[in-house]
Amino acid sequence: MKADRRVFGILNDKEVYKYTLSNSNGVSVSVINYGGIVTDLIVPGSRGKAVNIVLGYEDLKGYLENEGYLGALIGRFANRIKDAKFTLDGREYKLAKNENGKHHLHGGIKGFNSVIWEAEVWEKTDQAGVTLKYLSKDGEEGYPGNLTVTATYSLSEKNELAIEYRAETDKPSPVNLTNHSYWNLSGRNSGRIYNHLLKLNCPEYLPVGEDLIPTGEIKPVSGTPMDFREPKLIGDDIDKVPGGYDHCYILKPYTGKLTSIAEVFSSESGISMEVLTTMPGVQFYSGNFLHGTFKKHDALCLETQFYPDSLNRPEFPDCILRPGQTYNHVTVHRFMVNC
Repeated sequence: MKADRRVFGILNDKEVYKYTLSNSNGVSVSVINYGGIVTDLIVPGSRGKAVNIVLGYEDLKGYLENEGYLGALIGRFANRIKDAKFTLDGREYKLAKNENGKHHLHGGIKGFNSVIWEAEVWEKTDQAGVTLKYLSKDGEEGYPGNLTVTATYSLSEKNELAIEYRAETDKPSPVNLTNHSYWNLSGRNSGRIYNHLLKLNCPEYLPVGEDLIPTGEIKPVSGTPMDFREPKLIGDDIDKVPGGYDHCYILKPYTGKLTSIAEVFSSESGISMEVLTTMPGVQFYSGNFLHGTFKKHDALCLETQFYPDSLNRPEFPDCILRPGQTYNHVTVHRFMVNC
């Protein structure tokens, strides 16, 4: 196992570093300490050719203009919060409005995706990693409490990328961290993901309203275009979903233990990815708003998380972290090649 570091750019007179973790099988992942962004993930395909299976930019400038949150570490709260406010222990908190002028999305105007994290790189016999640290101060983007966050990215000889998030707070606060990588297992710049086979181990999903915020309903996927319980090409039903897929799928049964929630396969590259998580849901997003360098439906996201707007929905799983507790969320991406 190997871990390298190099300067990726300069921001506000501070050096931003790219950390590249690689194993003996030809698999590597690169992460920058600006936004905890996964910039590259290389997997040898079925023809022996190295394939970069995440969308990304060549330089820091691209990530400073990163409207789609490509590869980013998302926090303090992933996904949408209706009307950019919530009530906790009898007190109302107002958050930054950065979605349609009225809602809160992915942590706000300057979320965790837009800060420079402290970083420490490490190597072991069968694993290499980088641990990122950040203090989100009381009141940042409207959130209560000083939140101490660590996110550890590790690559193993088993071709597994694990991301472990931990957080502690000195005041009650909602916490919902995830990674926003855009996956195209056929390769970056290879076009639409309609030919990707997707399986989601989720019998239910959350319908959304006009602003893509859950209505509060929980519906079965059976008999609908939302059903991916058996492997299905993403392109088969995407035209039947207005705007494309951007919904939270519910893992059942949910135990809080590391559980397989999704599988993706590209016949073009022969690469498959299994996603395992300790979280109760996954946001399947089909890249509906990609534009510029990358186009609509050029990739998909599988964002493991608590349900969107769950801090305003007491019937949804509890997302509040309190003093003395530790937020701990693990997601593993397991890569395989069908030769």
